[in-house]
Amino acid sequence: MKRFNVAAVLLFSVFATSTASALDKRCGTSLLKEGDSEYTVLRKCGEPSAFIGNRWIYDRGSTHFVLIVHFNEGFLSFTEIEALRR
Repeated sequence: MKRFNVAAVLLFSVFATSTASALDKRCGTSLLKEGDSEYTVLRKCGEPSAFIGNRWIYDRGSTHFVLIVHFNEGFLSFTEIEALRR
């Protein structure tokens, strides 16, 4: 029984990580990819709520996490999600 519990926890953590990873790269129905140009992100996500250096901030409303898109030399390098304190 203990082995089953450990296996279930490991399986859940892998699923939760992959799901969160996919969610933090989504803009509406579009999926962002590493290497997307600023123009492509703008087309997929629209105008960001704020610009902070090489980061574009998308406040997606009170029921969603904030999407932060990081650029390096004009191309998407990585994304992250963050809870916004209201």
